[in-house]
Amino acid sequence: MDYLIGAIVVFAVLAIIGHFFGGDDASGSSGGGLQIRVREMQDTNEENGYTYPAFEVQLRGSIPVPYDGCPVQFRLHLYDGPEDNLMPVLCSIDAMQEQHTQAFEWRSEPIALAVRNGLANWTTMLRIPKQVLVFPARGERRVGFQFSAVAADNPPQFQYGFTDGTTGVGYAVASTVRQYENPEEGYRDGVENRRIAMHTSVQLALYMAGLGGSVGRAEAEVVKAWMASAIQSVAEEIRKDEKAELGAVAKRAFNAAVQGELDLDQIVGQMNGAASSQEKYNALELCMDVMAADGKAEVSEMDALDRIAKTLRVDNKAYRELREQRIAKLTDVGEVAGNLNTMLGITADMSAADVRAHLSAEYRKWNSRVSHQDEKVRARAEQMLLLIGDARAKFVD
Repeated sequence: MDYLIGAIVVFAVLAIIGHFFGGDDASGSSGGGLQIRVREMQDTNEENGYTYPAFEVQLRGSIPVPYDGCPVQFRLHLYDGPEDNLMPVLCSIDAMQEQHTQAFEWRSEPIALAVRNGLANWTTMLRIPKQVLVFPARGERRVGFQFSAVAADNPPQFQYGFTDGTTGVGYAVASTVRQYENPEEGYRDGVENRRIAMHTSVQLALYMAGLGGSVGRAEAEVVKAWMASAIQSVAEEIRKDEKAELGAVAKRAFNAAVQGELDLDQIVGQMNGAASSQEKYNALELCMDVMAADGKAEVSEMDALDRIAKTLRVDNKAYRELREQRIAKLTDVGEVAGNLNTMLGITADMSAADVRAHLSAEYRKWNSRVSHQDEKVRARAEQMLLLIGDARAKFVD
């Protein structure tokens, strides 16, 4: 999911990795293998102006590959703790999670490297918004960053950032450690709060799924997959009991959703009292996955998402960026497209000047996407520009 903050900030991969490796750059390679360094900084999403604290990951050096054109994939994993007791750092963005777990894992697209390759100077590879990372505990953390170059056609199997070395092929590894003061509650700090966050996330998702009076198979499968991934982050000694309890919560919520008996205000109130900001964004992302499961969006679903985001008190700008990215990938926005306020994020408390400024920002953002490589994004951008024109005629001109 392409968002910042557990759901809403887009990861800023700064360049196509293949551009940095091979041929011309190799002559100035620093030698001595691959090196990594990490710094803390403030980053800004150029499309929406959202500023957020981030870890910037930089590399230099070379990667020993056996032949020209060797297919390579890059991966980044994060760890927490001393060498003899490393724990995974989790992530609230599903696109930056390992398969089957919520552990952080960044993966590049496969690229072909020449034998003679390298980065002569420190080069920024990506920036990771801190808000999407979930550490084991609050306070001073010892965070390890491990960057791996692996065989794209035979990668090692990672689980919680670790591999036993018996699977796949790796070509190079670079690692570094930073001290970091984590202000958020960690996944081992509040077992009860995390339990409540998981339960209310499932309830919110099933509330979304049941808006039409029934819960479809596609929506149910999305919730089921999320539960299977989320339970893996629970301590092993209590995982079996927590899995059974979460299943019981889901069953009750499913039945209540079909009957229209889930109390949204009560669910959100419980989540606000227990969940971290990352968990709130994670829940919103799950709700959007449920909405998108059938490939279309309904006005009732969009209104419910807006209400949930508002009552969860998440950052509105970040939430809207996430929501728009999801809308851009849908094949059918149906009657939602006719609701200018819903599509463009115009709220009742906006003055005429606010609406004018908001529409100008929306125009700049969507106009930058009309040449996007993804055909669906281009089509949605063109649709949004038409809606912005309609809104200007209605609210401004």
